[in-house]
Amino acid sequence: MGLFLSALKSLPQTFIFQPMRKNPTKSVSQLIIFILIILYIIVGLLLSPRFRYVINADGISYLSIAQKYLSGSGQEATERRKQQPLKQ
Repeated sequence: MGLFLSALKSLPQTFIFQPMRKNPTKSVSQLIIFILIILYIIVGLLLSPRFRYVINADGISYLSIAQKYLSGSGQEATERRKQQPLKQ
């Protein structure tokens, strides 16, 4: 313990006891990012009931593929079928 205290006394005082200075621009930018993240979460929570049951064509095909995998027909889920063009 005595060796540790003597080594501690030999270090410069500014190295040990001087508090670290904070960069004010860094803390302001972190605060802005934090506020934006909280705002993003709030907007997402407010909009989630409106778009709860909205699904696009890709989502429907993903659900179809998942059903095929669950039923055990993985080969059928991965094969590509020819799609007919849309009628005008």
